[in-house]
Amino acid sequence: MIRTVVGVVVSLAVSVIAQKAPDLSVGVLPQLFIHGGHFSVGQQLGYATKDTITFRLENSAKVATLVEWVTDTVAGRAAYDAMLKSANDTFPEYVREVEGMSYGSGVDFKTLFTLNVRNELSSFKVNGEKLADTVEHCSDYLVNGLNQADGTNEILIGHNEDGSWESRDISYLVTAHMYGEDVREAIRYTSFVYPGELPTDAFFWNEYGVIGTMNGLKPVTSLFGGLGRNFVSRHLVGAKDIDDAISRSTMPNQATGHSFNFASTQEKRLLNVEVAPGVGDPNKDTIFAVTNVDDQLQCKDTTPPPSLFHANTYMFLDVEENPSTSSQHRMDRAAELPKPRNSDDILLVLGDTEDVDYPLYRVASSTDTGYTLTTALFSVQFNDEHGIMAGERRLSTVTLFMSNPKTNKEVNITKPLFVE
Repeated sequence: MIRTVVGVVVSLAVSVIAQKAPDLSVGVLPQLFIHGGHFSVGQQLGYATKDTITFRLENSAKVATLVEWVTDTVAGRAAYDAMLKSANDTFPEYVREVEGMSYGSGVDFKTLFTLNVRNELSSFKVNGEKLADTVEHCSDYLVNGLNQADGTNEILIGHNEDGSWESRDISYLVTAHMYGEDVREAIRYTSFVYPGELPTDAFFWNEYGVIGTMNGLKPVTSLFGGLGRNFVSRHLVGAKDIDDAISRSTMPNQATGHSFNFASTQEKRLLNVEVAPGVGDPNKDTIFAVTNVDDQLQCKDTTPPPSLFHANTYMFLDVEENPSTSSQHRMDRAAELPKPRNSDDILLVLGDTEDVDYPLYRVASSTDTGYTLTTALFSVQFNDEHGIMAGERRLSTVTLFMSNPKTNKEVNITKPLFVE
């Protein structure tokens, strides 16, 4: 049973609109509070968001084409069956969540499973030209401001969540409490969720204080029938610490690539993990690179504090990848801008629109079809040598911006970094 559905930004925007003319660029991010076992949680998500799931599917030509491919062709059916087998073999509980979403929303399971593995299926689609993902998702800026000369003792992650226009204003935050005899692991977490998808292909934080953000990567070679990254990222929300997050994000048998960024309210660590499928290994081991954002040279940085900007291209793994025009433009523009030292500086970069054709803050155009759905700014402050003491996690927050954070900072909501 869903306890409550709250439009967290709508209520905030009311006070802003009362002071000035409505800003049509302001987005909306509802929040859902759900609890129970895997099927039940999926059912609750499906029921609460069935209209937005339907809207998204009706306006996604890519998913429609993939559903037709996996239904009507031998190659498509083989790809679908192989991915479903991998998911069921490794994460049957998360497949149950998709089954629950199907039951709650009334959308058939095959369509929802295809939606959750659309990027991987696109890379397997070999009859004719590959169905490339036209939206290159997300930018991150990581700043390790610990023990600086100015007394700063803070870790920062700024994340632009980019998606297609049909996901604008229909995606949401979910705070979930997983419990019961059938759950893979009891966990409470909050994450950004796209309608019809598993939590999360964007960002999350959980009761252990682990924070994660994600960027899509597109290696040329994919592992046929490997695990979809939505299933890997769903597994990530249960990470108990950063080492556990690294282990989960680099697990074997991954179909394609991803970039993960991790921090924690309990550990003075900030790092990036790039992964790619180990297609040449008989054990299907994932290849990966872990980059700690405390070594300026390793981060290809020259001035303090250590920082790292990451978009949709490999920086540390030597992997042949499909080119990303938007990503290269965003990386070039970020390199031109002053290096961030604090949260305000990060927002100036993530909100930059100077490159009209391929901006950092994306508004969908003829050249770049991506939309920045929300900007998340994670601030983890430390006041002792071991981390945030019990009862003091209020020092660590996430601020969610529903508009360009550079020009419209008042349209946001700040939340403490623990599950409410």
